[in-house]
Amino acid sequence: MYNDIVERAAFEPFSDLSGVLSGLPIRVFPVGTFYRGERKLTVTKDRLQQFAANVKAGLPRFAIPINIEHKDEMGSYGTVEDLEYIEQGIQGPGLYATKYQLTDEGRKLLEQEKFIGLSGEAIWTLFDGAKYQDPQTGREHDNVLVGLALTNKPFFGKEVNLYSAF
Repeated sequence: MYNDIVERAAFEPFSDLSGVLSGLPIRVFPVGTFYRGERKLTVTKDRLQQFAANVKAGLPRFAIPINIEHKDEMGSYGTVEDLEYIEQGIQGPGLYATKYQLTDEGRKLLEQEKFIGLSGEAIWTLFDGAKYQDPQTGREHDNVLVGLALTNKPFFGKEVNLYSAF
């Protein structure tokens, strides 16, 4: 049971979030293989489809927050309400947030260009076998999105950001 372990990863190009303000789908994760030190993450279509299926099944059992720099204590700047795997997505194949809401403050931060990218927060077995435990059933689930962060910290330059945190 790894409820406290969350993988925070962003694979989104860090350049333009204007589509977020107009309600376009936001790519959370792409398909591909990515590296960080000794770690190798292979993100497949099947895995991303499971993220979407989990959201449709009501997982996680809380509203998926949009936060700042992965810091929930700074408050919520919106919520992600639905995910879809889109093969022909705006930025290529991947998992997209297709329904989301921004708070007035979240919208202002994007309008003011305070942040340059987005970073998904996942509980998945790609991070030391972690799984999300449903508090209602006790069942464990792989590939659960638990947050989306507005961020300025692309750990892999301008193209890919990947880090883990407890």
